[in-house]
Amino acid sequence: MPEARIPSQSSTAVRIDIAAIFVSLELSQSKWLVTSISPGGGARVSQSILPAGDVASLLKRLGDLKRQTRDRVGGDFPIITIQEAGLV
Repeated sequence: MPEARIPSQSSTAVRIDIAAIFVSLELSQSKWLVTSISPGGGARVSQSILPAGDVASLLKRLGDLKRQTRDRVGGDFPIITIQEAGLV
């Protein structure tokens, strides 16, 4: 019978060599909080606060993230988003 292998501490660490720009949107009636992590940025999370409903600024921010990532690592990466919509 094969031995059970216990994963090492290093195999459970969070990977930071990602192949996408991950964006979290917290949408409230007063403001939109945009946080992101991008390839080549290490474990650094960027954060922006936009006025609620300002779709033009949100699209500009997403475009800026793509451009900054392309300039930093030389590739084009998809944006993957998650949203949380609140009432406050």
